[in-house]
Amino acid sequence: MSKKQEQDELGQQITEIAETVIGDDDELLGEKTKEDDIKILEQKFTKAPISKEWCKVDLTTDELDRIADKFAQLHGIVAQLEIERKSTATKYKSLIDGNNAELGDLAEKRRNKYEMQYVDCWEDWDWNSGVVRYIRTDTGIVHKSRSITASERQEQLNLVNNQKEDE
Repeated sequence: MSKKQEQDELGQQITEIAETVIGDDDELLGEKTKEDDIKILEQKFTKAPISKEWCKVDLTTDELDRIADKFAQLHGIVAQLEIERKSTATKYKSLIDGNNAELGDLAEKRRNKYEMQYVDCWEDWDWNSGVVRYIRTDTGIVHKSRSITASERQEQLNLVNNQKEDE
């Protein structure tokens, strides 16, 4: 995918997320129209740094079905390996343990209906409130927030450029 296509796709994702966040409200950020709010959000997040964050990702029905199929397949494999283990116990012990570990992982995912994955998140640095929010790029939901540390505040000395970026 070309750089231009990536930028266009990111812009579309930001617009969709902005529309979801704003919803049916006429305004969110106090601007005249919903479109003005969307433009402000697009400008803010196209400049926001992106980091990978470990987030809960709900599994789709298809993914849950694939997990159930894989679970059944691995269960059959383990049963067959148990029979063969009696004759060659040492050889198959490691294979069984590996499949049992994967079975446990799949069972947990199926039971919980989610798995943890690294997800791209925008870093929203709010210098006025002293908070950094990590906003998921796939859903627009705030994953976590934290206070800006004293050492991070020390790095923010170029106040003229920051004011221009905020405008």
